[in-house]
Amino acid sequence: MAISKLELMRLSDTYDGEFDFADFSEEELREILDADELPSREELRERYFAEHDDVKDRTLAHHRWAD
Repeated sequence: MAISKLELMRLSDTYDGEFDFADFSEEELREILDADELPSREELRERYFAEHDDVKDRTLAHHRWAD
């Protein structure tokens, strides 16, 4: 089932704009929304970095937005 704009707005409001939808797949967002209780900010961070450990790899080149 597709995620509605209202559901995305609810997530954004819950996390005071610190939530970036692009960090999660639609399946991950659906799982977060379907949970009995929304995870805390720290739980979301832990989950993201546990599943996307490539962002922690210091050997990767960092993107410079000024370029």
